[in-house]
Amino acid sequence: MGGKVVDSTDIEVTLKDVQHQIDLSQHNLDNLLEQRQQIVVQAYQNGISMIKIASILQVTRQRIFAIINAIKTEEE
Repeated sequence: MGGKVVDSTDIEVTLKDVQHQIDLSQHNLDNLLEQRQQIVVQAYQNGISMIKIASILQVTRQRIFAIINAIKTEEE
């Protein structure tokens, strides 16, 4: 396991700092995924095929179908 060596007196502070950075990154990722989900649905509703959306995002057509269905489920 690589990485920088942390002085033993700074371990707690460093762990808290790393966890805070992870939490912020996770929050940002969650926001981006939600934004992508909304744009995928909007694209599909505006006539862009699931195949085209999947190609743009470099994911499977099944993933696009799951994203669209997740929105439909939330709205019900």
